[in-house]
Amino acid sequence: MPESTGNDWVSILKRTCFWFISFVLVVIPFGLLVGEIYGAVLLVLRVTLMAAFPVWCLYLPFIFRLKDANGRRSAILLLGGFLIGPATILVLGLLMKNTENFFWGFWSGNPEGMGAGYTMVLASVVGFLTSAIYVLFLKFVLSRHAAAKSA
Repeated sequence: MPESTGNDWVSILKRTCFWFISFVLVVIPFGLLVGEIYGAVLLVLRVTLMAAFPVWCLYLPFIFRLKDANGRRSAILLLGGFLIGPATILVLGLLMKNTENFFWGFWSGNPEGMGAGYTMVLASVVGFLTSAIYVLFLKFVLSRHAAAKSA
């Protein structure tokens, strides 16, 4: 079994920090924008953070495994970011006790909020933007690191 070096842990910590920074760069402006539209900025920001953070944690195995964003890896990161939020909302909706209401109000929602369909669309936007910023971080930092090594 190969032993991991200290550089692996530093690399994982850097990538996790990049992932968290990209998460914050998307979730806070998104929550503020949508909150401004609905007239409840703090409520929408709180709900966005409460919903997006567990999904952010579910995405961490991709961050640990994929060390760079070259070739197919960038497509995997972008597609995973696009799909993981809506998939989580769908699974949680199916696990609810009252699944009839979940499908009936899929797009229309209930009087207090949006339906699951709209939240899935919003989750895919947040996930895609977060993973896109993360991929750009990786490409920029790794290209600078490679250029510094060759110089």
